[in-house]
Amino acid sequence: RASPSLRCRRNLTFLSANLLKIAALIPESYITDPRFRVGFYRRLSAARDETEIAAVRDELRDRFGVPPSEVENLVEVLKLRRTLQRLGISDMGFDGKDLVLTFAPKTKVNPERLVRMVAKEPKKYRLTPDDRFRSRVVDRETVVADAKTLLALLS
Repeated sequence: RASPSLRCRRNLTFLSANLLKIAALIPESYITDPRFRVGFYRRLSAARDETEIAAVRDELRDRFGVPPSEVENLVEVLKLRRTLQRLGISDMGFDGKDLVLTFAPKTKVNPERLVRMVAKEPKKYRLTPDDRFRSRVVDRETVVADAKTLLALLS
């Protein structure tokens, strides 16, 4: 039998910077005090929507200067995670070639839209036998932008 914390985690949307293969963190060189760094991690992870995430990013900019790319990546990953939750997509990953989406049983994404996307651009999109949706990424440097574009199409 799963522990309560594991049971709770089953319902969470999973997306990490590791799955997208990007550096997403608050570097020690940006915020040297570990207490402040941890505090901002907590605030970012507790943010309920993109507006709250942007407010924390703006505070970082005001207090510590222009955030490095790793911080911007972290902000974008958190925004993507909130979008995934809103759409009922339980997992998003990047396998080096494709963004791979796994849908929750009660997803808000219209399956007909997925079928139309695959029919219109079969070299870019495909549905797999295990009910995953794959979207080709041409340049791995644009994986976050491609993920945002894909989620906008599915919204």
